[in-house]
Amino acid sequence: MPITRTIMIDDDGSGTTGTILNNAWKQELYNQIDAFAAAAPQVGTWVPVDASGAGLAITVVTARYWKLDKLVVLSGYFVYPSNSDANVAKVGGIPFPNGAADGGLYLTNLTAHGFFLVSGATAMEIRNGATGVPRTNVEMAGANLVIAGTYLTA
Repeated sequence: MPITRTIMIDDDGSGTTGTILNNAWKQELYNQIDAFAAAAPQVGTWVPVDASGAGLAITVVTARYWKLDKLVVLSGYFVYPSNSDANVAKVGGIPFPNGAADGGLYLTNLTAHGFFLVSGATAMEIRNGATGVPRTNVEMAGANLVIAGTYLTA
């Protein structure tokens, strides 16, 4: 978007002096606008899946993410199926791996479950929100899970 005239901002109100907005200044402005546009957030959906190895079919009501640079905001509402499996409950399908060097993400929901995403992982363990002890699939049978949280990707 070329600007064909040199602009002067009348800094002192005299109408004769001021800051000159020349081509170099305009190019700097355009570069900053282009850099911001390139960093526009990615928005999408993700599909929560059973990552415990039990092959459970999780019912997804909604699951969305927003990513700006390395920051990821994750949300979801899904229902765990009835089951009798004793494996640790894990939900996979996270759209970007956790890049946090300190070990991860801790999300909570309305039913006192915690979700822990370890560094480098794309699956999170479901844990007891009060004690941090991993939950099993059978403990989660029929549970409605609502999550929201943020983490940094690599």
